[in-house]
Amino acid sequence: MPEIDEIKSDLSFVREVVDRAETPSAPASVYFLWAGLVLVGWPLGDFFPDAAGPFWAIAGPLGGVASAWLGARWARRVGQGSRALGARHVLHWTAMIAAVFLALPLHASGQISQVGYSRLILLLIALAYFTAGLHLARPMLWIGLLVAACYVAGFFVDAYLWTGSGVVIATSLAAAGVVGARHGRP
Repeated sequence: MPEIDEIKSDLSFVREVVDRAETPSAPASVYFLWAGLVLVGWPLGDFFPDAAGPFWAIAGPLGGVASAWLGARWARRVGQGSRALGARHVLHWTAMIAAVFLALPLHASGQISQVGYSRLILLLIALAYFTAGLHLARPMLWIGLLVAACYVAGFFVDAYLWTGSGVVIATSLAAAGVVGARHGRP
């Protein structure tokens, strides 16, 4: 009967891999990474606005590379290595970064103010998280909705918009990481 136990064990492993493959997600470590970056970087917009751009110009790409590395390492560890899914993540977030940079001439040419540009970035981030939640990792859907709520709140509360939004988003990212870790996505 040891053969039957071995077959059951093998089938159980296959079932777990299939279950994880049916619900694409991201490792908890990626959520924690971005929670930390957001908690540091977003308040810069309120307290040191001149430092916010340079911070994100460095932290954004480095965070993206670190996220790709953490995601690839996690995918191999859980037996879910999909180059196609990894490529979708990279393309999705690269498109968001490109949209932010493509909007920069609107501000530089005076067509929108610094406040308008900042809020446009917030709207683009909300859209990026929401669509990532639809197509890549479900927890990002509700994070996108929270970012959208922060965007709307910006029309009513002007003081410390970036700090408040940063705390909300960092908390939601950390919560997604904790939930992910509980479900076996280290």
